[in-house]
Amino acid sequence: MKKGYFKVVFMIVIAIIFLFVGFNYKDATGSQTLVGEILTIVGGGILGFLLEKFLAFAEEADLFLIIPILLNWNKNIRVSFSYLFKIQVDGTYFLIRGNKKKKFQPVGGVYQKYDGSNAILKNIFQEDDEMKKGNEKDLRGKVKGKDLRKFIQWFESRQDREITCHREFYEELINSGILNKEHFEELHYSYLGTHKTNIFTSEYYGKEFLLADIYELELDENKKKEFLKLKEKYDNAKDNSELNYAFVTESEIRTRHTLKRKNNDFEMDINNHTFKILKGEYK
Repeated sequence: MKKGYFKVVFMIVIAIIFLFVGFNYKDATGSQTLVGEILTIVGGGILGFLLEKFLAFAEEADLFLIIPILLNWNKNIRVSFSYLFKIQVDGTYFLIRGNKKKKFQPVGGVYQKYDGSNAILKNIFQEDDEMKKGNEKDLRGKVKGKDLRKFIQWFESRQDREITCHREFYEELINSGILNKEHFEELHYSYLGTHKTNIFTSEYYGKEFLLADIYELELDENKKKEFLKLKEKYDNAKDNSELNYAFVTESEIRTRHTLKRKNNDFEMDINNHTFKILKGEYK
């Protein structure tokens, strides 16, 4: 680590020297010489490279949360840590109708904590009213601003919490009868990235910090056939009021407007967190 710091300091010093000499390397007329221009370009390039590396490190280490955390040090912040599936079929995205708000959204849900986490979370994590109505194991609750970093670090350690995505997939698609269990006994999916918000103020919950891991479901031939059957049924339906799933485009997710299929207006209210599965929204 010390060698890394020394290397960064050395590069900053070299960049400053190059810039200083480059700006002052002038000919008799006072114009910057070719050598001076080269030194300036190199010095600027080194600083640009270091800035890019620092921004990447700051984002990875959640350094951008420091100021919001200080501003909300003793305030309750609602947290919700979840996983979402990106399921693409013929250029469209597969969504399901949510149980609570009845809006269409990606397959997935909130991670759950295990009993082993109680010792760590008992002093920093509080249940909220929504948890008391649902599952007390859900990672949806409140933490003080001063404890948010500690909570994130515990989550990223992957200890004493759910780390697979099978549960919500089976609950929402298999147990509900939307998909045939025969072809989905084994699930394979790839981690694409994570979408994190900053600390923000929402209309219903006040201060919030949300995290969602994004996974892409791998479709073999049999799995893809099952989804294509659903898509055909969806495309040919005259009324989707009885369908608990939809196939939508990226544009439809981003605009969240009423969809039109077969000259019929389908009531299509897409949940506002759905955009998180789109490329460029997760890192």
